[in-house]
Amino acid sequence: MVLGIMIDEDSFPSQVESNVVHYVEFLMPKVKSNVAFMRSTAIWTLSKFTSYLLQSAQLNEYLMLVVEKMGEKKQLVQDSACNALSHAFSTKNTNLMPYILTIAE
Repeated sequence: MVLGIMIDEDSFPSQVESNVVHYVEFLMPKVKSNVAFMRSTAIWTLSKFTSYLLQSAQLNEYLMLVVEKMGEKKQLVQDSACNALSHAFSTKNTNLMPYILTIAE
């Protein structure tokens, strides 16, 4: 959670920027945690890395996790997932059109 608070998406601190790959790799499995707060926090923190994820090979995996969690029973997780997807679509210079059909399914 502290990592998410430290990050301003438009300008990562240099220590964060050099380790984004590792943070994303660490957080992605946390989205499937047994603890709802952990899932919600992982999604929220990953959404702070949207600009990175939109250009990474992990984009499809990230989008699928977010869409899956939009159907979660826990409202806290649903809210984080919906906000993350909304944030991805509203990010500048984003072209998620190739993913629309996959997301809609």
